[in-house]
Amino acid sequence: MQRYSLIALLAVFCSLGSGHGQADEQPLESIRTAVANFLQQESAQNAQDVKVEVGRLDPRLRLAACNNPLAVYLPPGARLPGNTSAGVRCEGETPWTLFVPASVRQKFVVVSAVQTLPRGKLLTLTDVRVESRYLMNLPTGALTDPAMVVGRVVVRHTAAGSLLTAGALREERAVRRGQSVTLSLAAGTLAIRVAGTALKDGALGDRITVRNTTSNRVVEGVIIEAGVVEVGSGRPAAPIN
Repeated sequence: MQRYSLIALLAVFCSLGSGHGQADEQPLESIRTAVANFLQQESAQNAQDVKVEVGRLDPRLRLAACNNPLAVYLPPGARLPGNTSAGVRCEGETPWTLFVPASVRQKFVVVSAVQTLPRGKLLTLTDVRVESRYLMNLPTGALTDPAMVVGRVVVRHTAAGSLLTAGALREERAVRRGQSVTLSLAAGTLAIRVAGTALKDGALGDRITVRNTTSNRVVEGVIIEAGVVEVGSGRPAAPIN
């Protein structure tokens, strides 16, 4: 990017006070328009709805009027959407090259917070809304379906209008540390249920450790419903004194 800026700056110095009349100068707006049209077409290959913003050019810039159509291209390594620079080249009688900064944003459907959400809040559909936003990229784990937030808990304070991601939410705890739970063990056709004490918090599907109230042994199991932990066939841990 620094190399592109130097080229653009060099073009400014070389062309300032060059003696060209207004009629012999390339209109700066024509350069920005060429860049906007090019990026719009390039982006449309991967996305249907994009917004292109072309950076401002130094009004002191003086470039010779190009007697051929401007050639616009993406430098090696440029990516769309996102912040980028487009190369503009005149291949006419007085050739020149300029790099123009621009940004391309794509429209995404996202889920955002209707109001400020405090940490630990259990979410319902009234807490969120679905909207379309122009973004450089869709954030990792961004939620696009409001049903995906229902019953989840906010991990950290979230400001109104913020996009919701999977990493910012967690499943509601089905078991809490120190809670009395039921240990369920299925051995063939025989199902055994005994009392236990959870040694850590967990949501549905989580593996947690539980102390068997009767034997004082620690076993590991999966939370299958609120207050119920299913124990596998693995050996239990050593007793806790």
